[in-house]
Amino acid sequence: MVGERLRSHRSLVVVCTAAAVVEALLVSAFAPTSSLGLATQVTAPPPFGVFHDLRWIVVYHESWIGLACELLAFVVVRSLLTAVCLRAAWPHDIGPEPWAVTIRRSVLFTVIVGVLLAPWAALMFALAVVSLSWLFFVAIPVVLMLALLVHGGAVTGSWWRRTLSARSLGWVLVAFVALSVFGSIMTTCPVWARVPVAALAGCANAWLWLHVVDAVLHRRRIPRAFPVAPVGIAGAHVRQLAVLPLDTGVSAPSPSSFRIPYTVVPAFHGGMLDDETTASVVTRTVADKRVPIDDGWSLAEDVIQAGASAWQVPQLTSGINASWSHAPDPDNCRAIRAYLQHQMR
Repeated sequence: MVGERLRSHRSLVVVCTAAAVVEALLVSAFAPTSSLGLATQVTAPPPFGVFHDLRWIVVYHESWIGLACELLAFVVVRSLLTAVCLRAAWPHDIGPEPWAVTIRRSVLFTVIVGVLLAPWAALMFALAVVSLSWLFFVAIPVVLMLALLVHGGAVTGSWWRRTLSARSLGWVLVAFVALSVFGSIMTTCPVWARVPVAALAGCANAWLWLHVVDAVLHRRRIPRAFPVAPVGIAGAHVRQLAVLPLDTGVSAPSPSSFRIPYTVVPAFHGGMLDDETTASVVTRTVADKRVPIDDGWSLAEDVIQAGASAWQVPQLTSGINASWSHAPDPDNCRAIRAYLQHQMR
């Protein structure tokens, strides 16, 4: 029985539950209520715990030195927590490996997965800054796909050179759903219910750890020697294409240079959702098909932009007002974001 197996791993339950409760209390005391959803993920099975840490780090740092210190602490603490949870979830019918092996693999897993997930944690930070919902629907599916590919790296050193276990893939999906459910409950429940919910989420994490580790180590079929995870990671990419309506040319000031491919369609702002040309471009992009670039419309947009420039209001120079002398370059989005964050403290 699953309950009996979980009771035989009491140390795993204690670690997962205690960590979730402690983070829930800290977030309740010092952070916005909307951040409570992350508290249930502190002891989530790999690699969701790593993604939990990266999202805290990407928001709460004030300097490059601070970021470097936080990243170092992240590698140490997350590696140790992963090693402890793994040993606590280790099946009784398999002899435990030396602690040195577990810790070394946990450190390597934390570093590699941290690098893989960092761009998507940064994209979620961008979502918090600009409130564009499509960033969520770009980042989270990729995070889930990477979780399906790399979760075995915390459990065994041979994960990258063999096929994946269907059972372990299923348990990673169950973990994703469970974390989503407990996160939503944590952010909406009454104050008095936060600790009980966090404790229940911690128990669920222990249960998930147990099943993920079991599914990775106890394969019902002999795995084939094929590097599914590396191939999947190498093929993981998000195609980016900006679709500009023709009236972009009259925007003031003119659009900044794009660092991604873009195409111009004969449409107007506010009417692109019902435009068949735009829908066709989006469909081909999602299907990873070639998108034909109409140079004629791009030329038309350039001509409109050049012609409209004579009738636009001049761009305000920030240095003209002493109180704005320290304002960032209006074309530097990163500097503007940092400036606004500083002003809102």
